Amino acid sequence: MSSPNSRRRNRTVIAAAVAVAAGAAGIGLSSRTVSVANSWDSGVSVPSFKSTDAKRPTAARSSGGKLPAVSFLTTVRPRSAQR
Repeated sequence: MSSPNSRRRNRTVIAAAVAVAAGAAGIGLSSRTVSVANSWDSGVSVPSFKSTDAKRPTAARSSGGKLPAVSFLTTVRPRSAQR
């Protein structure tokens, strides 16, 4: 018989993650995975993002070697905080 500590070591914890396209229906976790404070957990608010399009962040560098400016996964400040 295994101890509670050894059972805990066999678990994976996913915490403070955001699923932007899949939503709650697209999340499938194994019985050994613990989900804590993620966007698909009940009662957790999901922020608004300026962009969730992954094409721009993977674009080529400019001729000068700079990375492209992106707003990918940049959160939008709520209107109440924009004062």
